[in-house]
Amino acid sequence: MQLPSIERTSGIKPQFTWDNTQYVLGRVSDTGKKAARSLEAFEDFKKFHCERLSCCNSPSVQAFLAYLGRWQPADAEKLPLWEDLVDQNIVFRLVGSPAFLHDDDDVNRIWQQTAGDAGSKDEHIGMCLVSGQTARIAKLHPFVKGVDGGNAKGGSLVSFNATAFTSYGLEDGANGAVGV
Repeated sequence: MQLPSIERTSGIKPQFTWDNTQYVLGRVSDTGKKAARSLEAFEDFKKFHCERLSCCNSPSVQAFLAYLGRWQPADAEKLPLWEDLVDQNIVFRLVGSPAFLHDDDDVNRIWQQTAGDAGSKDEHIGMCLVSGQTARIAKLHPFVKGVDGGNAKGGSLVSFNATAFTSYGLEDGANGAVGV
């Protein structure tokens, strides 16, 4: 399943329209540091999506926002199959809808407008080498996981990590121009 994805390090940074139970439900199986951060992660997930999706009238988005407004993290352990669900990634789909939330056209349009901190000083506009369209070029792409012989956390398909790779004044992902 392809999902809109952002690179995450040690800080709290939610994924767009999906994530693990720490962010989506505010709970994890761990009772240490991760558990203590779960409520903060959920609140950030909620704020992140309410800010970006509040103007969208799609029924799927409205249902998702209603969930975020009503969900109480303390109720997570009461969910059916909680033991199988905890620490897993969760995607959303409105009952009766054939598509997941992240596949909704309106949601995709919003993702394209806000992905990669649009408007940042590092933004570069150029021709995407994959689509051939003018697009915001990603400075970094998420790691690809599950590659034979690759690192467990994933690896980059293309990487420019030294000044020797700077060409025509372009740095990082602008050298291998692939849109966000």
